[in-house]
Amino acid sequence: MGDAMKRSTMTLLALVFAGCTANPGANPSFGCETDADCDRGVCYRGFCVEGGMDSGVGPACDDSARCFSGEASLRGVGACAEGCLQDVDGTEMCVGEGAPSEETCNEVDDDCDGTTDENFDLLQDRNNCGACGAVCGLGLECCSGRCVDQSGDALNCGACGRDCAEGEGCCGGSCAPLDQPGNCGVCGNACGPGQTCCDGACVNPQTSRDHCMTCGNACDAGEDCCGGTCELEDAPACTACDPTCTGVDTCCFGSCADTDSDPLNCGGCGIACGAGELCCGGSCVANDEANCGMCGRSCGGTELCCGGSCVAEDSRNCGTCGMTCDAGEQCCGGGCVDTRTDDMNCGTCGEMCRASEECSNANCCPAGQNFCDGRCRENSNEYCGSGCESCGLLSGCNGTRCVGL
Repeated sequence: MGDAMKRSTMTLLALVFAGCTANPGANPSFGCETDADCDRGVCYRGFCVEGGMDSGVGPACDDSARCFSGEASLRGVGACAEGCLQDVDGTEMCVGEGAPSEETCNEVDDDCDGTTDENFDLLQDRNNCGACGAVCGLGLECCSGRCVDQSGDALNCGACGRDCAEGEGCCGGSCAPLDQPGNCGVCGNACGPGQTCCDGACVNPQTSRDHCMTCGNACDAGEDCCGGTCELEDAPACTACDPTCTGVDTCCFGSCADTDSDPLNCGGCGIACGAGELCCGGSCVANDEANCGMCGRSCGGTELCCGGSCVAEDSRNCGTCGMTCDAGEQCCGGGCVDTRTDDMNCGTCGEMCRASEECSNANCCPAGQNFCDGRCRENSNEYCGSGCESCGLLSGCNGTRCVGL
């Protein structure tokens, strides 16, 4: 609801409580501008009302009956409206006239001095900023009828009307230049290490083409800013800021590359080696025992190339990197074997049993015998199977283990 509507509503309620009766004969909203707009009663402050003994507003009357008992200079000014002469218990009284009152901010001339709301500065009053009842929020001040934050408003910086100069910003209620490393472009925008503030932006003066070494020092077309100096992109150089490619170096996509060893440019620009491959002499080769981790480094004997390093082949890297043997097994010839029972590696790698022998407990014994208590023995109840089990009185050896009789 707007302020004007609120005031109209309060006026209507005041009239009703005072004993006046709103006249619906004029229009649905009871509004009026003159008494002629009302079917009966009078027009009081925009509403048609009927008078009564305690209403404060008399019935409609012609010009000869209009009256005003206050100072003549106040008659018809602001809230000091005329009344009507009426007979009240035999006494002629001026009924319905207005009287001056203390001025309030309501867009009405309450004190009838010809000026409305003269005691209220709508341009600077925080409680009536721009209009009666418009209150500025916490931390805001009223400047020119507008609620502003004086800590950041460049037109009202620290105080109403304090306008910051061009190129300055309002930072914490004070005007500050916006070309400084601590306030670059906007308040609080701090430039990082090695940067400076140019034209409201943080730049690196060592590499910026527009601000090479100093703000505004722009490099010409075809130049780069290299270490704070504008340099031509001349033919011998790979790029203006890179050294000239010499010797075996080739310029590939703006960078010098050794096509003999660069895995991304192996033998030529853009020829990339596969995953795990090395570039050796301009050719992609496997990163293996012949070139382990670097070109030309070969692993010796039974060593493996694991992760670019030569490692001994053992139970942790058996045959291939990371191949781990089970408990009790050894790595022999690139494979995990149990040297306690393997006829080809009996007791140790490479120890082979004869054709008529079998490996038992890491020793070669005649077929059908087991190595028990320091020598090869026939299967018996005393030495049964490869485990050399001793059978009890109620069991016997079936050739591999003791079983009950």
